[in-house]
Amino acid sequence: MMACGCSTRAVVAATGEPVCIVHVGITDGARTVVETPDLTGRVAECSYRHGKTAVSSTDLASFQYRPDEATDLYYCGCWGWD
Repeated sequence: MMACGCSTRAVVAATGEPVCIVHVGITDGARTVVETPDLTGRVAECSYRHGKTAVSSTDLASFQYRPDEATDLYYCGCWGWD
């Protein structure tokens, strides 16, 4: 889990460090690893199709923990995977 709230799925090739590919270069927390928060009871909503939800998990595609919001975000695949 990165400080920007995203679960990491990438590493910097030169160093092997984990990085958030969505926020790198935009948000300072994109390169800072933090402890995964307790997601018990939280729900994630697809960022494109509001209303499509899943149980919050760092295993969801493009998962982003949003502690100050009612829901977290993820990508359900509604626009394809390529």
